Amino acid sequence: MNKGISEGENIQEVQRYFGSYFPETQYKEDPSTKIACQIQEVIVGEPITDKNYTPAIKKQLQEIVLMNKKAIKEKNISLDFVGMSGFLKWIKKQFRKLVFKEGEAKIANIMIDKKGQLRIIDTDFYRFNDPRQSFTDHIFSKVSHFFTKVFLKHYFDVNI
Repeated sequence: MNKGISEGENIQEVQRYFGSYFPETQYKEDPSTKIACQIQEVIVGEPITDKNYTPAIKKQLQEIVLMNKKAIKEKNISLDFVGMSGFLKWIKKQFRKLVFKEGEAKIANIMIDKKGQLRIIDTDFYRFNDPRQSFTDHIFSKVSHFFTKVFLKHYFDVNI
């Protein structure tokens, strides 16, 4: 998302702040071509939705939110909880709600594995006041973080 900020750096930050909620991940880059990839265990499960949101899931999500608050305080970064697919699902839900009275809210970047444990699957952050990012990325981070706060509070009763 942000120019000048490597995926390897994002992986390190997610590992640092979110520990056991983030599966072991390796970052490999070909030094000559700069082509890179992430190698990560497969998470078999489903995204958090307002339909499968239990008290146990809420407790874990609240723990991740506390970890995220520490990342905001220390590094001025926030995990992208919802993700683009979650955002698009929310837009569709709003349309269906108006027309058909159906749909569900979804946190796409955090999965519930088969053991009922939350697993962060995306290393994107919203970065605030990072000189390496463009003005557009800065505005996108602020707006997206605001949307995420409203979304999580409204559908999952969690304050970030």
